[in-house]
Formats: sequence, C-alpha cells, structure tokens
Amino acid sequence: PTTNLIAKKLAEWSGLPWLADFRDPWTNIYYYDDNPQSPRARKKNKQLEAETLQKADHITLVNHGFFPEHEKDIADKSTVIPNGFDPDHIVQNDSISAEKNEKFTIRYFGSLKANQHPAAFIEALEIIGKKNPAQARDISFEFYGNIDPNIMKEIETASKKIETTFSGYISHDKMMDLVTTTDLLLLTIGRTKNSKFGLSTKVFEYMISGKPVLGIGPVDGSAAELVQNTNIGRFFDHEDTEGVMAFIQQVYFSAKKNEPLFLSNQEAIDQYNFRRLTENLATIMDSLIS
Repeated sequence: PTTNLIAKKLAEWSGLPWLADFRDPWTNIYYYDDNPQSPRARKKNKQLEAETLQKADHITLVNHGFFPEHEKDIADKSTVIPNGFDPDHIVQNDSISAEKNEKFTIRYFGSLKANQHPAAFIEALEIIGKKNPAQARDISFEFYGNIDPNIMKEIETASKKIETTFSGYISHDKMMDLVTTTDLLLLTIGRTKNSKFGLSTKVFEYMISGKPVLGIGPVDGSAAELVQNTNIGRFFDHEDTEGVMAFIQQVYFSAKKNEPLFLSNQEAIDQYNFRRLTENLATIMDSLIS
C-alpha cells in the first residue's frame, strides 16, 4: 500500500495519470485476521484505502474480491491482471531430461503456514502407511521451503513408513528442475476468509511443468478454478481425506503405468503467459496517456 500512497502524492503533484496496481488486498489482507489492528488504526487504513481507490485513474488487480466495499465504485476503472508464468521457463525446462524417480515422489515448494494446514493430505499419508505399507515404502515426500513447526511434526508422525525430507529454500532454477521431475505436486491454500481469492505464483510454475497438481483449499476459490479450467490436477477441501486419498492412488498407479493422467488445456494456460498479460497492461497504459 505504501507505494500507492507515494504514487497518489506524485500524481497530485505532477498531474500525470496514475495506474494503481494491487498484487494483494489492502485492509482485507489475510494477516489482519490473526493480528487485528486497533479501531483507530483500522479506521485510518480504511480511509487511506478509499482515497487511493477513488483518486487512481485506473486500478489493476490480481483477482476480484480485494475491495468488496468498493467494487461498485471502481467497476468502470478496474481490470483483473492475474499473476502468471514466464515463458522462458518453459524453454529452459524443455532441455531437462525427466528421469524417472526411484520412488513415487510428491513435492511441495515454498512456505507452509499454520493457516494452510493440509489436514487431508497428512491423514492420507498416515492411512497409506497403515493400510498399505508396501506402497508407503514406494512413496517419497519432499518439502522445500519454510514450514510451520507443528505441521512438520504432524507430517513426520503421520509418514513414518514414507520417506520424508525437509529442506530449506532452494534457487528458483533448482526448483524448476525438481518441479519438472516430480510425480505429484502439492499445493495448499490458507483457511482465512479471503484465502479463496489467493493465486500464488507457485501455481503458475506448477502449471507449466506438465505434472499433476494436488490442490488443497477452498474448492470455490480462484486457485481451484484455475486448476480445473487448465485441467492440471484436482482440488479438495482441507478436510476431504477420502478425496485426497483417492486422487493420490489414481496418480500413483497412473505413474507406475507411465500413462499421463491429465491432458492440460493449453489454450487456458496461455491466458497466463507473461507476454499476454503484459499486452493487456500495455493497452491500459496506452489508454491513460492517449
């Protein structure tokens, strides 16, 4: 928000048109749920938000739902330009020889916070270990990034018969290499009231890998809609252990037969190409200076 407060002052001073871009909500951002502002601070923050939205010449948003109190007021001057993927990463990944993993490998990349707790996935790992130990020994779960310590303990306890490793952050290039050689990619979305509007960059990097995605989070949210429309995987509620279990089994046996489970919708995927998104942004900029 601070950058747009600076832009507001510069626009007032210079008379130049102002395009206000929001990659995240302002007063409706998720961390205020657990760390609420004082009434005075919230009132001031709301005031600054309203002034910014009112005075901006145009507004670009990652998604709908960022400003529910102002949607009618900004409808004629706002455009959704979501996050997307860099097409250069596709070229880079084409040169990688996707060697088959020794075990069926599930990977997660990024941060996993307390509000993203993937209960259904954790319970699924535990059930596999108890009911099918032979299959459990043929599964590996690898985590790369920063994880809530309580969730890590739960996963370690639930996956005693599954090879499980936790690593810190890795370079983006290394991540893309690993994404391309993964059998199943895990994606989790938080449980806060506005989480369903979230679209992390990670989902787009998963999208171009050609590997199936197991999504856990709001099934009526933006991430679920994207996964469904592009046909890159399936999405399940945080507590839908049965659905997650069935999907893991489906992908597992498909991988063993070396038969692709999904045929992704390339036309839908292309909508998130940086080149196309930048063309949309350039059109808006041209309209503001013409």
